[in-house]
Amino acid sequence: MFNVSIPNSGRKSATEVQLKVSQMGVQVFDGPQVIDSYLYANLSAWEFKAGKRLLVLQIAAKTAGEQSPATGRAGSSKAKTKEFACTPFDGAQVCKLMTDHATTMMKQQRSEMKQHLLHLRGKYTVTTLNGVLMRGHASPESFKVGIIANSEELEVIEAVLTGGRTRLHAIGSSIHMDDGTRQDVDGWISLKNAADTPLVEKSDA
Repeated sequence: MFNVSIPNSGRKSATEVQLKVSQMGVQVFDGPQVIDSYLYANLSAWEFKAGKRLLVLQIAAKTAGEQSPATGRAGSSKAKTKEFACTPFDGAQVCKLMTDHATTMMKQQRSEMKQHLLHLRGKYTVTTLNGVLMRGHASPESFKVGIIANSEELEVIEAVLTGGRTRLHAIGSSIHMDDGTRQDVDGWISLKNAADTPLVEKSDA
């Protein structure tokens, strides 16, 4: 726990608070009460400005409008910063702890995602009535191979995350297409559509 203060404008004195650095983010305490919290995932950067003796947290623009646990009010939708006055030693320590925890968390998340993608390999059945669109590459903008008909079974040999969507590299022999033909396929499909509805279901789980 670090003793810091929140600078106030005008002639008001700074507000003394306590800063706790945890594995997930930073919490601001006023005695026993949590008055604010910042997850590493919602911060775009942090630094200690030695000349001003200020610890500066930069809040990512997409989360700047979230509610404060203390007031319940939403802030500005624009990116903003939070400043805390502290000693150079404490400022350096806070930044180091935040960086260490954020790096560890990022490595863990990447490892978990890698294991998740590996687990997605296997046999799948198309579950949508209109079939599932297959493209030539992982990019959802690549050329179209065709539409795999409902109830057809595919073998997924690879999975990747691209553009926030899970894409599956699928193959199959004599697959029934929506145009009535059958063909061998080798391409990429989406696990879910934009509405988060599954397009295929794993059949060998």
